[in-house]
Amino acid sequence: MDDHRRTCDMQRKLKGPHARKKKPQNPVHPGFFLVTPLILIAVATAWPNLSWPWDSAAAAQSTQATDTPEQNLLQQLTTMKQDMDELKTLLKKLVTRVDELDETAAAIVHIENVTRTVETQAATMQNLNTLVEKIDGVAKIAQVEVLTTRVDALEREKTEQVKKEEKTEQVTVLTTRVDALEREKTEQVKKEKEKTEQVTVLTTRVDALEREKTEQVKKEEKTEQVTVLTTRVDALEREKTEQVKKEKEKTEQVTVLTTRVDALEKEKTEQVKKEQVTGLTTRVTTLEAAASRVAFSAMIKDNNEFKSGEKVIFSEVWTNVGDDYDESTGIFKARIGGLYFFTVTIHTHGGDIELHVYKNEEQMTYMYNPTKGYHGSETNSLVMQLKIGDIVYVKADDYRVKSNTLQSMFSGFLIHRM
Repeated sequence: MDDHRRTCDMQRKLKGPHARKKKPQNPVHPGFFLVTPLILIAVATAWPNLSWPWDSAAAAQSTQATDTPEQNLLQQLTTMKQDMDELKTLLKKLVTRVDELDETAAAIVHIENVTRTVETQAATMQNLNTLVEKIDGVAKIAQVEVLTTRVDALEREKTEQVKKEEKTEQVTVLTTRVDALEREKTEQVKKEKEKTEQVTVLTTRVDALEREKTEQVKKEEKTEQVTVLTTRVDALEREKTEQVKKEKEKTEQVTVLTTRVDALEKEKTEQVKKEQVTGLTTRVTTLEAAASRVAFSAMIKDNNEFKSGEKVIFSEVWTNVGDDYDESTGIFKARIGGLYFFTVTIHTHGGDIELHVYKNEEQMTYMYNPTKGYHGSETNSLVMQLKIGDIVYVKADDYRVKSNTLQSMFSGFLIHRM
């Protein structure tokens, strides 16, 4: 009750005549930094003589030490919680009060004139009183923290003691359980020994009975197996006779089929041979026909002048079936022996014509035309029988020959093979 009254008195003091409505925060006035050292000095001088309400509460609790420790702890905790709650509320109010006083001091300094210095000094004194009260609240908070630490330590000691008591109880319970289990184990070992002895006796009896039973079963199985085997042997013999009959029939059928297959294969091979022969003959005929085709026709490409004893080269080839004519040398070489037809036409301007057609080194024809400096031409044809490798060509003789493009030609072809 006394503590409650004191807290109420402190709250009334805080709600004094200087309490005003909260205003917006302003920057701290420079005079605040001059006043705070004075407040701290006053608090330091008055601190040892101050009397705190919780000192009386601690004394009252020490007088009741005759009660049980758990009850004392519970009472102390409840009182401490109440004191803490009250101190928290007081601190909040003190903080708000200090903020309000700071704001009022700043407003008064900005609003009042220099002539009202007395009123400002009174306001600063009131601020000092409120700060002293605030410092008292801070000291109470420090004491409350000390008490909370002590209470926490006591609670930890109590929990440790409770755990130790619980452990002792658990040890006693476990020892009793272990003793009971050991007794049960010894009884179980005795029972197991008796059971093992009974099992050994029973196993020996069972083994003897099983041996007797197996011998009897073997005898019965042997009789059954003999009957089964006899029936199976009879069936197999019947199957064997039937199989022999079937095999004989199959062998006869196989012989008949093999004879038929051989005949068909002979017919087929003969037919294949005939087809192959016909195909080869057709291919040979086609190849021979292609190979027996020989024909060429070539002209003098540019205006040329051939001297006496030179071969006349017809370098512009129009046709050369079989490639028997060489346009670089002007020589035709027979690849196939047979009867050939050749023709030579020479056109000149400004020179006489005197040419010869040669077979190998033998002169076959003679071509002569005295043009006397004018344009002229000469043509000659012949049929020759050539062997494989014979050559045919045209050679100039005695006079120079001048020939025009596409007007002089050398041609030939195979009439038939021989």
